[in-house]
Amino acid sequence: MEENQKKEKVDYSKRKIKKMNLLKNEKTITLNCPGLILTNMRLRSEHKHWGKGQIKSVMLEDLCHSKLEYQSNPKLLIFAGITMALFAIIATVVWQNEDGGLAIAFAGAAISFIFIIRYFLSRRQIISFPSSKNGVRMDINIKTKGLSYNEVKNVIDAVEAAKNERIGGLK
Repeated sequence: MEENQKKEKVDYSKRKIKKMNLLKNEKTITLNCPGLILTNMRLRSEHKHWGKGQIKSVMLEDLCHSKLEYQSNPKLLIFAGITMALFAIIATVVWQNEDGGLAIAFAGAAISFIFIIRYFLSRRQIISFPSSKNGVRMDINIKTKGLSYNEVKNVIDAVEAAKNERIGGLK
């Protein structure tokens, strides 16, 4: 019996899946998505960041739908534009009265460039699996950093197939 337990640990580490306690007749389905665990009965996300852990688990029959969405912070682009405009106005006024307008314009461009870089760094792709049961809504959101579009599509397809099989088995 100890050999079976050791073998399970090896299998989990090979698939890079965190070990979880399975329910009766529950089997793990392999996914290529870090932080997401799919079984034939439930979907679970596990995150641990800076000492804070979060686990969300949803039964497959409670999943509403799945979607791939892109998130970013467009306010940063607005700040870049406002900063550039303000510094351009200030540089024009200063340039008429004394030297130094060029330095102010350069400073404005540099600060605007920082806002633009921050915007591009804020962009991310997320798979979302919303669920609702008895009026309680919970979303499982997973960042897909490093996964291609086809890999993300395969994750969504696997979850939908497992949900379809689960609902068929409950009837």
